[in-house]
Amino acid sequence: MSRKRLRAYLIVLAILVNVVNLLPVIQSPYLGDDAWRESCLKGIMSLTQTDLGQICWGTTKDYIKDGRWYPFVVYYYAAFYYLDLFYYKVAGIIFILTNVLLFAYLIQLVTRRKSSFLMALLVAPLFFQFRFYHDPILSYYYLMQLELLLIEVSLIFFIRRLRNSKTIYLVMSVLTFSVALLVYEAFYSFCVIYALVAYAELGPGAKKDIIKFSTPFFAITLINVGVSIVIRLYFHTSYEGTTLNLDLWSWITAFFKQVSAAIPLSYFFSTEYLDTALDYVRQYFSDQLVVFMVLWMTLWCFIWDYSYREDVVKTGAGTEMKTLGLMGLGFWILPAVLVTLSAKYQRELKWGLGYLPVYVSVFGLIMLSLMFLTWLNNVLKRMNSFSRRSVAVTTALIGGALVGLNFTNNNIVVHGYNAAEHYHRSLIEKSLSRGLMNDVQEGSFLVFGLPIRSWDEAAFYRMHSGLTLQVVKPPGFQMDDQLGTISYKEAFQDYSIPSSKDSLYDFKHRKVPRTNFAGYSAEFQRAQGVIIRRKLKPNRSFSRPNVFFIKYEAEAKDLGYAVLGHLTRLKTGDNSSLSAVADTIRVYVNIPVGQPYTEILLTGNWINPDSLKKMGAFLFKDKDLNLVSSDEHGKLLEVPMALIEQGIDPKSVVATLTMIEN
Repeated sequence: MSRKRLRAYLIVLAILVNVVNLLPVIQSPYLGDDAWRESCLKGIMSLTQTDLGQICWGTTKDYIKDGRWYPFVVYYYAAFYYLDLFYYKVAGIIFILTNVLLFAYLIQLVTRRKSSFLMALLVAPLFFQFRFYHDPILSYYYLMQLELLLIEVSLIFFIRRLRNSKTIYLVMSVLTFSVALLVYEAFYSFCVIYALVAYAELGPGAKKDIIKFSTPFFAITLINVGVSIVIRLYFHTSYEGTTLNLDLWSWITAFFKQVSAAIPLSYFFSTEYLDTALDYVRQYFSDQLVVFMVLWMTLWCFIWDYSYREDVVKTGAGTEMKTLGLMGLGFWILPAVLVTLSAKYQRELKWGLGYLPVYVSVFGLIMLSLMFLTWLNNVLKRMNSFSRRSVAVTTALIGGALVGLNFTNNNIVVHGYNAAEHYHRSLIEKSLSRGLMNDVQEGSFLVFGLPIRSWDEAAFYRMHSGLTLQVVKPPGFQMDDQLGTISYKEAFQDYSIPSSKDSLYDFKHRKVPRTNFAGYSAEFQRAQGVIIRRKLKPNRSFSRPNVFFIKYEAEAKDLGYAVLGHLTRLKTGDNSSLSAVADTIRVYVNIPVGQPYTEILLTGNWINPDSLKKMGAFLFKDKDLNLVSSDEHGKLLEVPMALIEQGIDPKSVVATLTMIEN
């Protein structure tokens, strides 16, 4: 087989390894900011009658007023507007693969070695680790991937300009770097890397050329820094993420935490996963993991041999390795400089946990690793075949172990996120699509107890039920005030019973509330994005409010239930405690496709409609309940009025399946 064809096969297989390594991304949920605002964008637009252009323009002005100069970042609204969760995650993988391919080409360009392209592709999976934190791979709308892509393209153009006289390359390099700074302001320090690359490529004797070629990047950076300072002074901003803390020790500590988080398995070994990893592997994917590790190790041996046999054209005394080394240090260290000056991240960062720019730092460590591997390969060319093969096998085993542990870590993180968020969100989306709220009226109150989930807000329920609802939640999620949610007291003060010891609200008798709900409006109040506010108007008509309590729990993927009860009374106390009386109950039970079961059991407590004291337990079977609808995914059931002897405590209602073991 020719070397050209062999190289093509190895590239395809190396890309396949990267795809397999990133497959857990597809199964992950919306996380961080993605979960509570961006993924509910269509609901926000529908509630407030705004369009995408209005939201992008309003958000841009909002960021500026909050002292953040990165106007191009609003691109992310388009991603959430046009893509659902699956395609959003697929696009994330495509972005990462593009980063890896451009990175591999950049390495090949610097080292002038085709084998470096292959090594870069295969080493990358060792470094992509997921975290229970602001994760740049699982969330945050491709921000780091887009930044890295722009920087990679800029450096490719820059190196090409240094090696020939085409001015257009420098123009394109400066232009793409300028766009990168307008997408995210944490990369101002990256202007230094152009001086480092120019120094390595041109040599220390070409000081004038080094200054000439790197000056445009420093100038663009200074302009952006100047604009950022001006708007912060003008608008008197106080956002903690951009508030600098110049205490030297705090910065040094945060800096080392940030850069060390790029080291492979740094997060894995900073947690207790090592104790549970083996059990997790046995339970979920032992066979797949072994195949993946064997594939990586086999491919590594082929690439190592390909690299050994490559004829390298020498162009100077270590110029390529010097460029690679300085670029590696720059990529590793520079992304951490500014972010660790932030008071917010000095407080939040822990060992193994790095903020978003750690994604770019990872590629710096990959460069340094490739520099070491290239040196090792050159040394082995002077040794016998046994030594060469021994090193190849040893590095394959070490790399295979690292890629296996890292893959395990990533699956554990995704599984944890799914159990905590994804399964629950998917369950309520299915429940709504199958008619859980078909009998709920426009403008009704939707009451939640614990646990507090970030997506439980008006825009989410508008997207999935088509209804405009007033969401009532206990305190706990700090962004709720931006989502139009209200407290129990704010929602029901017109229906309170003053003589009660706790906060007791009665919805059975007609009263005259002071205001009436009139929908939502979109506002921009320096909250770094669109927020929604309830609109109220004076009211003089007698009305009985429509108040519904909702709870939902997912035990596993495609297994869980959602309960909706129409409330007649509600009592709230300290620590977000809640008691309620419902006169109707509707339940959606999600059933895994193909899972045999004998019956559905619905349990809960009767409750006195007046005193709210428990009156004993009840148990209904699905044959006792009204079947509203059903399909292969589950059943929507309703408790018949004839069975309701007292009020029902909707918090206590639980649906279970009597499963038949396969």
